[in-house]
Amino acid sequence: MKRLLLIRAERCIRCRACEVACAREHGGQSRITVVETECIAWPVSCRHCKVAPCIHVCYREAIRYDERDMVIIDENLCTGCGFCELACPFGAITMVEKQKPSKCDGCQHLVLDGKTPICALTCPSGAIVYESIEAYEKQTRISFFSPVR
Repeated sequence: MKRLLLIRAERCIRCRACEVACAREHGGQSRITVVETECIAWPVSCRHCKVAPCIHVCYREAIRYDERDMVIIDENLCTGCGFCELACPFGAITMVEKQKPSKCDGCQHLVLDGKTPICALTCPSGAIVYESIEAYEKQTRISFFSPVR
């Protein structure tokens, strides 16, 4: 059963717990950013696109899909050109330390051990969840057909 990291912007309470937990888990550099406007806040992280623009612009082939269809960056192949940062339509790739790209890796070190990504585990409001596609689709259908109160 394939699981996805899902972001529900309407539930974000601007606490930034996801950013803090992600930074702690990844050596001080958060791979998720909470973007805020007057009306809403939402966590931004890699969406692991099915057709990922960052993969197509990387001439060194440093960005690829892993066996779980997660978009990953091989820092040993990366030259730090920044094309991937420019290509990402969601602003999920940032250039940090030594001009190397940084982005959400889906906490693959945790997920491969059967655990939940740290941002979903930490989020107190349920704005970030890690669940099966089936569970997400079921919940979406239920909320769509529920009466408005």
